[in-house]
Amino acid sequence: MSNPTPSHLTNSELTEELARLARSGRETTVCLVTHLAEFEARDLHLAAGFPSLFAYCTEILRLSEHEAYHRILAARTARKHPRILVMLREGRLNLTTVRLIAPHLTEANAGPLLDEAAGLSKRQVEELVARYAPQPDVPSSVRTVPVRTVATPTASETGDAPTPNALFVSL
Repeated sequence: MSNPTPSHLTNSELTEELARLARSGRETTVCLVTHLAEFEARDLHLAAGFPSLFAYCTEILRLSEHEAYHRILAARTARKHPRILVMLREGRLNLTTVRLIAPHLTEANAGPLLDEAAGLSKRQVEELVARYAPQPDVPSSVRTVPVRTVATPTASETGDAPTPNALFVSL
């Protein structure tokens, strides 16, 4: 594109450019995730003097904590389930979806769970995970609520003169 300023693009050119940039962003994310997986497999973060890949990502690569966490988790999960990389590249999964389903992926359920998660919103993925890994009901409990007592200040604490009848209030 000769003129990168969006304000000079036609509606159709802007639409096409957004789609291209989104594809490019997904491709870059997949490349980064793939390289992080290999970097960690070789323990290069340790060789560079960092105790964790997370520390390396935040300090050297200048990723935010959020970015580092999601990409590292995707890298680790993709090493076990490489299909994730294809789905990320195609836009059928995103890093949030990978984060939500990663703890529940097994060799037995990876295919169906990835298929079902494809293209879902975060809320829908949370519901999907709840079906795959339901949590036990929270046991009911009854407890006593502590009674809060309010101390009434005495006349000497407030500096007021004592009244002969504490129930009498003058207006």
